[in-house]
Parts: sequence; structure tokens; C-alpha cells
Amino acid sequence: MVENRLKIGFSIFIATALLLPLQGLSLGAESSGTSTDYQYGFQIGEENRDLYRDVIEQAPEIDAASTYGNSLARYYPSLLERLRGLADSLDLEMDRLLEARIYLAGVLGKSLGACTVVAAAPPATDGGIYSAWTMDLYYLLKLLPIGGWFPLFTVTKPLKGYRYLTFGLPVLAGIGMLNEKGLSCVVNAVPVADGGDGLLHMDLINLAMESCSNAEGAAGVIRDNPRFSPGPEASELVSQFLALNIQFVDAGGGIAAVEYTHNYFAFGKGEGGVSAQTNIHQFLDPALTECPTPKEMPAMTGTTMRLYRAWDLMRQNCGDIDLETIKSIMSDREFVPLPEDVDPYRYSEDPRYQQSISRDGWETTLQIAIEDLKAGDINIIEFLMAVLMMGGTCWSVIIEPDDMMMHWCPGHPDLLPYIPIYCADLLDTGGARGTNPLTLYVRVTRLVGSLLNLPVVSTLAAVVHDLIVEILKWIGTP
Repeated sequence: MVENRLKIGFSIFIATALLLPLQGLSLGAESSGTSTDYQYGFQIGEENRDLYRDVIEQAPEIDAASTYGNSLARYYPSLLERLRGLADSLDLEMDRLLEARIYLAGVLGKSLGACTVVAAAPPATDGGIYSAWTMDLYYLLKLLPIGGWFPLFTVTKPLKGYRYLTFGLPVLAGIGMLNEKGLSCVVNAVPVADGGDGLLHMDLINLAMESCSNAEGAAGVIRDNPRFSPGPEASELVSQFLALNIQFVDAGGGIAAVEYTHNYFAFGKGEGGVSAQTNIHQFLDPALTECPTPKEMPAMTGTTMRLYRAWDLMRQNCGDIDLETIKSIMSDREFVPLPEDVDPYRYSEDPRYQQSISRDGWETTLQIAIEDLKAGDINIIEFLMAVLMMGGTCWSVIIEPDDMMMHWCPGHPDLLPYIPIYCADLLDTGGARGTNPLTLYVRVTRLVGSLLNLPVVSTLAAVVHDLIVEILKWIGTP
């Protein structure tokens, strides 16, 4: 039977989410007319009560909840007040909500374990400034109505601080991606074993979004606050991917490629106007952070391949990079073997470990699982779990912070086009303006949400949901 409880927990979480009504969670403002942080969180809970309670129900008990609450009280009290309002509106104990927030941060980190980010600014570009991200997640997320074809964006309007676009669930679990001053953020997850208490990755990012206008200042927020990292003793359900590599790019062309754990911090400013990050450490010593390399863990070969390939493409195009160049780099499907000193065992020549920037799980993971099933190396249950947890590039985004623009690709960027999203009006600031295609999406999601709330449909959904959860629990039983 499958032993990895994290995968089971994540599968149950996703299976639950697949059948939840949307309740208007689409592009829009998080709050309106609230005068305190507590009221802000309370309103979000009132608007999304059933959705949030069903998501929180899947989270396990986590010992770190109380110490995490103490960190919020000291370093991010405004968020703690929002969470108090959210907990009260949902009729939940505060520690239960904090457990769910830690768990969801771990789920997010685990699911971002194969992302690639790049940045480009003058003198490397045509004058433009670009920050790009391939979001490599479990393909099951593509089935979510809120995420299958467009992102779940909300406009966060803190009572004090800058407005910013949030990717995720308002207040409960979301990451700021672009604020009104043109500070952008994209991320990828890193497995580490250097543990300690502090703020979660999404706390640190959102604190920077609310308070900073430039990349170096945002890096300072990460540096100057305590950083939560689970350490080797953490349970599987508190993912070791709770530390992120974070790429901040600002409207002036500043770049800060941040790496951190609880005890260690470093950042790079790019090389001649370009930068690249994947799921390993470039600036921090892996021996200190215990971030594995291909020599210690063959599974890290793919992310190292993507890093080397991204740097090669950025350097090759340095001086001539424009929007189309960035799109092309994000669409790259080449498998380029690593240098022998980095990969002495030549794992990068083995299809089991190869990864490209635009990563296709159907061509790699699925084919390997089929071959293993035919060879008798895995049984049918293990095969089904491999398919269930199969991932690849689900979405890609390119941000132009100087023009307050995003370009969103709803799948593999080598197969699907990027769709422009005009953010200036959303954030009430200067920048490029045009017709926002998300308006249609908002209407569609509201229609889907209404259909899911019909008694017949919701009853059927509940039955299917319970069946899926029971099957997954049975699979996870030793």
C-alpha cells in the first residue's frame, strides 16, 4: 500500500475542493466598507463560509499552531486580527484555523515543487521588465473550476499599506503577486531540513507586498523577520516544502532572487539584468540548509536541469529579451543533460528524472508508470496513485510590473496562448489599460457556483465526494 501520507492528505484535500461551490470567489475585492482588520476577516468568512469550512476540515492537527500564533502576534498583528475575524465568522477555534493555514501553506509548497521562474530587466531587455513563472502543480488542480482556465485572483486592500493582487484564498491562504507600486512576486518551493518557528512564506510575502515598493526592500522583509521552516522532525503533513525561493521584481527593474530557511538567508540581484530560479539553492550552501542535490537525491536532477537550461536561455538572449522571448523560454521543452561534475551518475540522461521548463507529466510520469505496471514493478493501486498525483506545468504567468500587466497561460505555454490581464484599474494605479478578459470568467464561475448549489446537484456532489474520500482513505491504510 502507499505509505506517503502527505500524498494521501493532499489527494483528499483536492478531492474535496473539486466538488465545492465557488460562492463568488473570483476576481474582485476582498473587502469593502470594513473599518478594522477583525471586520475584514469576518466579512471574508461570512461570504465564503461553506467553502472555507470544508477546506479547513481536511487539515490535520499540527503542534506548531500556538507558536505560529505567537509569531503573528509579534510580527504581523494585523493578519492575526483578520484571522480572528475569520475564525469567529466560521465558528472555529483560533488554533484550528492556524493549523489549517500551516497545512495549506505546506500543500501549496509541496505542489510548487517543480516550478521555474526567470526575470529580465534592462540592459538585458528591449526596455521592458519581465518576471515569469511556470506553475508546476498536480494536474488534478486543472479540474478546479476556480483554477482550470483562469487564476483565482482577489484584490487585497489592507487597511494600512499597498493594495495587491492575491493568488489563492483570501485571508486563509494566498500569495501576493503584484502590488500597486509595481512590486511583483513569483515563487517556487525548496525541500529543506533547517527548522524553526516564525512566519509562513505567504505571511512574509504579503507583509512585503503591503509595505514595500522595490525588490531589495521586499528581500529585507524576508531577512528581518523570523521564518518558519519545519525541520527534519516535522510530520509528513507539515511539508518540508514550507520554505520558498522568492523572486521579487519591481517597476524600476530591480531584482531580488531570495533564498531562505529558518536560520539562513541570501539573495541575488541578477546577472546583467537576468535571473533564474528553480527548486534548489544557488546562493545558500546546501550543506547548511540540507537542500539535496542530484548527487544525494536523484529526484533533484530535473529541477537542476531546468535551472541550468533557464540560465542558458536567458544568457543567450541577453540584450534582446522582449515579451515574445520570455514566452519562448517559458515554452521550452528541451532536455539538456547536466555537466558531469553536477551529475556524475548521469541521472539527467534517464527519462525518469528529466524535466523541461514547460513540463509535461503525460509524456514522462504517465509513460513511466505504464511501463512499470507492465513490468510488474508496481501494482494497479500504485499505478492509480501515480496517475492521481501526476503533475506538470498547469499554468504560466508573465508579469510586466512597469506596465501593471500580467499575461496568463491556462496550461502548457508551448500549446496555449498567454491572455493579457490589465491590473492598473484593479489596483487603482497607473499603467496599461484595456479590456479585461477575466470579466467573462467571473460570470462563468458565478454560473457554475449557482448550478453546484442546486439541491439535486449538491446532493449528488456530496455522495461522489464522500466516495472519493473513503477510497483515498482506504488506499492510505497500511
